Amino acid sequence: MKRIRNVRLIILAVISMILLVNNVKSQLSLIPNPSVNDYGFIGNPIVYNNSLFFKYVNVNDKFQLARYDGNSVTLIPNLSTSDKGIVGKPVEFNGILYFIYTNYNEKKFLAKFNGTSISVIQNLNNADFGISEDPVIFNGNLFFPYLNENNKTQLAKFDGISIALINNQNSFDKGLLW
Repeated sequence: MKRIRNVRLIILAVISMILLVNNVKSQLSLIPNPSVNDYGFIGNPIVYNNSLFFKYVNVNDKFQLARYDGNSVTLIPNLSTSDKGIVGKPVEFNGILYFIYTNYNEKKFLAKFNGTSISVIQNLNNADFGISEDPVIFNGNLFFPYLNENNKTQLAKFDGISIALINNQNSFDKGLLW
């Protein structure tokens, strides 16, 4: 009698697990990539203007900004099809998304997405390599490491209008090690 009771308990436990697994499967839905050939979404999303924004990798290994509005995915075009595109994690600052954008020859720029299109903030000098790590918000400004043409890294500050460099203490310093 005890044996039959144990078998019933085991059967009930198995049935409960099957129902639980089937219930979880029915609640999970995958959002398809815009193209079946693309690599798809990478990294964590950020919420901006009531949508989820992701980095997205297409079939040509180009990184694009992707928006999911709860119904469909929209890919935001890069400035040029030859550009590598968005790298790093976007951050919202003053109602605008900012991120690192890499062009065709690996120069990096602070870029922004205003809800419609991407634009870049020009580097201080054309020969500079530009922003080298994700920006962070501090005291109402964006801060990030900035790599100049001499391979020296300086702390840069962006106030929403222009980039300013914070001078290194010694002229012989290699700069910040971020």
